Amino acid sequence: MSDYGSVRIVTHRDVPHDDNLRAEWNALVNGMPRPKIFYTYEWALAVARSYGATLKPLLLAGYSGNRLIGIAALATGADGREVSFLARTTADYCDFICAPGFAKEFIAAVVETISDLRLPEFVLANLPADSDTARLLPAAAHRCGYGQFSRHAYECLRVQFETLQQRQGVRSALLRKDTVQRYENGVAKLGRVEFRHLTSIEDIGSALPELFEAHVARFLSTGRISNLALLERRSFMWELTRLLAPSGSVMLTQLTLGDRPVAWNYGFSFARTWSWYQPTFDMQLRQYSPGLYLLARTVQDACERPDVDVVDLGLGSEPYKQRLANDTRHTLHVTVSKSGIVLGKAAVRYKAAAAVRKSARLDLMARRFSGRAFQIASDLQRDGLKQSAYRAFSRLRPPKPEEEIVFFEFLGSLSSSPVTSSLRPIDLQLLAAAAMEYSGERETLNYLLRSSAKLSAGQAGFAQVDSRGVPVHFCWLTDFEGFDLAELGCTLRAPCPGSTLLVDYWTRCTRGSIGEYGAVMAGVASRVQTADRPVWVYASATDAAALFAIESVGFCKKFSLARKRWTGRVERLESQAVPEVQASAACAD
Repeated sequence: MSDYGSVRIVTHRDVPHDDNLRAEWNALVNGMPRPKIFYTYEWALAVARSYGATLKPLLLAGYSGNRLIGIAALATGADGREVSFLARTTADYCDFICAPGFAKEFIAAVVETISDLRLPEFVLANLPADSDTARLLPAAAHRCGYGQFSRHAYECLRVQFETLQQRQGVRSALLRKDTVQRYENGVAKLGRVEFRHLTSIEDIGSALPELFEAHVARFLSTGRISNLALLERRSFMWELTRLLAPSGSVMLTQLTLGDRPVAWNYGFSFARTWSWYQPTFDMQLRQYSPGLYLLARTVQDACERPDVDVVDLGLGSEPYKQRLANDTRHTLHVTVSKSGIVLGKAAVRYKAAAAVRKSARLDLMARRFSGRAFQIASDLQRDGLKQSAYRAFSRLRPPKPEEEIVFFEFLGSLSSSPVTSSLRPIDLQLLAAAAMEYSGERETLNYLLRSSAKLSAGQAGFAQVDSRGVPVHFCWLTDFEGFDLAELGCTLRAPCPGSTLLVDYWTRCTRGSIGEYGAVMAGVASRVQTADRPVWVYASATDAAALFAIESVGFCKKFSLARKRWTGRVERLESQAVPEVQASAACAD
């Protein structure tokens, strides 16, 4: 506890479970000029509960006498040094909460407290540009020896209809849009369309799993990993639902076609505002623009309700939002530091990024570089410096001068594979389930992104699922003829017309998984093999475990291709008697 002029600061290293604090905190929020659901006690508590492994709350409560007059819901990183808003990765807007007339004193007291805690810098993301904090922070920071660099962060589009004239204008604009009518005409042939808001814990809880899967699947289809692939994010939304549903503040808007949900928005109803927060839709109906239709219906419904003045479309100014918005609010990303070097770096990064975005080629190169840098950082965190350096140097070694690839034809039958019943054709839903299960594994996520691209290109594959429906093995099919074999740098010619090749496997590396990998390949071969469609698989001649697994489930060695050491030519070697292979059928733990 510290006194700063007329304001006394009480520091909490968690979000206290205190009903009095909750009531006073939310009363402050409701008294703000632009109250937001993101500023509430419940939001801070949900973040603290869900992200406790990576964020440590630093809650600064300001008092004038015994009256709570301000809350700064901050957090530090796991190292206790990086200070930011507690809700920084979850909220569209973040701000200091303050009673009218106390903003200047409270903000000064917060900055002085941070300085007294010997924290050299803090970062405030998604700070509204029109807030008192943005206006008063520079002077408060300067008095404590801090400098500041502020940059534009997001445009937050809004549909505003606070007057009768605005409501009529929004209604007229919606009627002129062809989106609603086109969607209804298109899907009317498929089933009955229903639009509704879910507000109870039970209804929202039953709809969330489908929303999660659809969101992750939609992102995979565009070559991205959804934030809902992370268990922390899904836990956060469950927690928000439990905390906010009793007050009616959380609202999951859902569009159904017949009995099938096809579009969702997990949003909020708070202080005469509806928030467009976490929307998604079923990619199978994307030609009908279900997401835009859901938004149009949401705005249309809000216009009919006298207790709603604004539909806030959240962070970002995507084109589909621009089609409906009539107002904009801006947010800032503010770096406050006692180091001129830190502020200089922040300014240089921002200006460099702005310059790169003006060039499509530079932007692509930057994205590739940042993706590679992220992977290196993940490897370092997971494996440590020594193991990561060993892996990096091993990639620099020249390829072996001679390589042999062995090809096998499937001669088994359906009965030879006990896993056939657990095989599923690969679709976006299976890829989404895998992304949520293996969200912490960067290499697996890269595989899933590559798989999504295969799916979009029309390629077929199969996955074996466990009892929960989670994929544990993947296998893809391709034409043998014309396949580019990267291991030898050559293009394959099919041994007979119609030949299919099993490629690009992925398997969980657990004890016994090599044996399961062979069984899965046999199961896939059993599903697709016909008299006119022989099925083949290949493996390196030096991979004894894979060779053993393949030969033990009904595949027969037919020939191999080898690149010669001196000439570099690729030659075909006909199969001789298959040698007995002794190999462990288990992966290293």
